[in-house]
Amino acid sequence: MIIGCNYWASHAGLRMWSRWDEETVRADFDRMAGIGISTIRTFPLWPEFQPLTLLRSGCGRRRELTFGDHPLPRSEAGQAGVDEMMADRLEKLLDCAAAAGLNVELGLITGWMSGRLFVPPAFEGLNLLTDPLVIRWQVRMIRYLVRRFRTHVAVAGWSPGNECNCLAPADRDQAWLWCRTMTAAIRQEDDRHPISGGMHSLAPAALTDLDGANWTIEDHRDLFDRINTHPYPLFTPHAAGGRINAYRNLFHAVAETRFYADIAGLPGAIEEIGTLSPSLAGEEVKAAYLRNVIWNAAAHDIGLTAWWCAFDQINLDFAPYDWNAVERELGLFRSDGSPKPVAEMLRRLSSELKSLPEIRPAAVDAVCVLSRGQDAWCNAWGAMLLAEEIGLRLRFAYAGDEIPEADLYLVPGVCGDGALSRRVYLDLIDRAERGATVYFSLDDGLLAPLDSVFGLRSICREMPGDRVEMRLGEHRFELPRPARYLIEPAGAVAAGHTADGEAVFFDCRRGRGRLLLLTLPLERYAGEDSLAINSGWGGRAVYEYFAADRVRRHPAHSRDPLISVSCHETGDGRVLGIAVNNRPEAVVFEPLLAPGWRCGAWLKGSAGSLPGNDAAVFELIRMD
Repeated sequence: MIIGCNYWASHAGLRMWSRWDEETVRADFDRMAGIGISTIRTFPLWPEFQPLTLLRSGCGRRRELTFGDHPLPRSEAGQAGVDEMMADRLEKLLDCAAAAGLNVELGLITGWMSGRLFVPPAFEGLNLLTDPLVIRWQVRMIRYLVRRFRTHVAVAGWSPGNECNCLAPADRDQAWLWCRTMTAAIRQEDDRHPISGGMHSLAPAALTDLDGANWTIEDHRDLFDRINTHPYPLFTPHAAGGRINAYRNLFHAVAETRFYADIAGLPGAIEEIGTLSPSLAGEEVKAAYLRNVIWNAAAHDIGLTAWWCAFDQINLDFAPYDWNAVERELGLFRSDGSPKPVAEMLRRLSSELKSLPEIRPAAVDAVCVLSRGQDAWCNAWGAMLLAEEIGLRLRFAYAGDEIPEADLYLVPGVCGDGALSRRVYLDLIDRAERGATVYFSLDDGLLAPLDSVFGLRSICREMPGDRVEMRLGEHRFELPRPARYLIEPAGAVAAGHTADGEAVFFDCRRGRGRLLLLTLPLERYAGEDSLAINSGWGGRAVYEYFAADRVRRHPAHSRDPLISVSCHETGDGRVLGIAVNNRPEAVVFEPLLAPGWRCGAWLKGSAGSLPGNDAAVFELIRMD
C-alpha cells in the first residue's frame, strides 16, 4: 500500500509557481516524507506554464500567439508555448522530491483546480476540450514537458491534468477524442511511465450505448493505464448524510474505486481523498477515518491512497480559497508546518504497513452485475455494504460488458424495462443451469421470461410507493416498495414475506444451480439511506440466506457485521487475515476459523481487542 498526498506549496497554494520558493518546497517535502508519504501528485498550473496571448488584427482575425507583446522564443520551450522559467522551477521541484525520496505524478494540463478555471489568456471563451487551436497547444505543452522530464528519477507517472472533464462541455465522443489525443501525446514522448485519468466522477455505459454518460468508465479502459477516484463524501451522491467515521462512509472510497477499476479492468487508486473541513470531521476523527479507509483499501487490492491536500491554505486570500470554505483547512499540516493528528497517524501507519509482507488480493466470492436504467453507483455501494457485513468479497461488472465467470452472481436493483438485454439475461440463466447461484433484486424492474424461469405465477403489479416490513426467518427489517408484485410460487420456494404474508423473496432450483428473486430494492436502499446500514438494519439477512455457507469456508471470518475480515496469501507463502473495525468504538474480537485452520502470530494488534477505526493482522495456519 502506497500512501500519497496531493501537493500545493505551504506558502502560496496555487500560486506556488509565480511565488516560487525552493526552500519552502524542500522543507515541505521533508515534512511529507517524514510521516511516510512516498508519492505526491502535483500540477503545472496551465496559464503560468503556457501564458499565451492571442493578438488579433482587423475584424477580429487571429494574427499571432505571443507571450504578452513579445513573439514566442525560437527555443524548444517557446515553440511549445511554455514559459521556460516555469519549466525550470518544475525541474527544481522534481529535484527536491528526489532528494526527499518522493515519487511524483504530474497533472499536465491543470486548468481546473478546487472550483476555479485557470486558462491561458489566448483561450478564454473557447471550448477547452474541443477547440482545435486549444488542442494543438495543449499537445505541444504536453509533449515538451514529458520529453524534458521523462528521465527524471522522481517522475512516477502522468495524467492529462486534474479533473479535466470539468474544463468544458463535451459529449462522449468528444471526451474520448480529447483523452486519446492527450494520452497519445504523452506516449509519443514516453512509453515507460503509466498514465492515469485523473477525472472527477465517471459512470458506466455499455459500449453500444451512445446516449449514455459522457465520461465513462469503459472508455478509460481504452485510454489509460490506471483509473482513479476522488471520493469526497460532500460531493458524491448518497455519501454526505452519514457520519464519516461510521461503517457506511468507511466503505465509500473503496466501493467507488473497486466499482471503477473492476468495470474498467484497470488497477484502481484513491487519487484524492479528504474530509475538506473541520465542520465535517474534527482533526481526531479525520485521522481515524483515513486510517480506516487505508486499511480497507489495502484489503481490497487498492494500491494507492492519496490525501487532499498536504497543507492548510487558511491564510491565502485569492480564489478559490477566497470562494470556498472547503479549500482552507484540509491539510495534513497546518500552514506553519506543524503536523496535525492525521499526520502523526500516517507516521505510525506507514511504519506498520512497511513491517508487513506483500499481500495478494483476496479471493473473489461473487460478481455483482450492474445494469442500465438504475443508479449504478448507489446499487454497487449498497451491494458492497451488505456483502462486507457478512464477509462476502465482490467484484463488479456492467451488463453491457463481458461478465466474468463465477459461482455466484448478484444482479441488484433491476429497474425499468430495458435493464438487461435478452442476451445478457439468458446468459445469466444459463450460468445458473450450469451450476451458479444467480440473485436478482427488482427496483420496479421487468424481467422476461419470468414465471417459467423462476418457477412463479404472476398475478398483477401496482405502485403503492410505500414501505414494508420484510420477514426472512427470524429477521425483520423495512424496505421501500416502489412496486408491488403479486406473485405466487409455482415450483419456487417463497423464502421471505411482508408482514401481511405476501411473498417477496423466491428461491428456485434451476438445472444444477439456483435462481433467487427479491421484488424489493434492497441494494438501492442500503446505498442511499444514511441510516439504514449504521442503525443495525438487518438487510444483510438476504445475503446471509444464499451466501453464508460460502463465507464460512473462508479460513477466517467475523460474526460482527461491522468487522470486515479478508484472507490473503503473501509473497512468502503464508496466509494472513486482515480484520478492520469499521466503527469508532473499540470492540472485543476473535476471528471465527474454518475447520482445519488456526491462528498463528499476530503481526498487528492482538487477540481479544480491536481499536475503533483500526485493523489487526494475524497469521492463519492450515492444520495437518
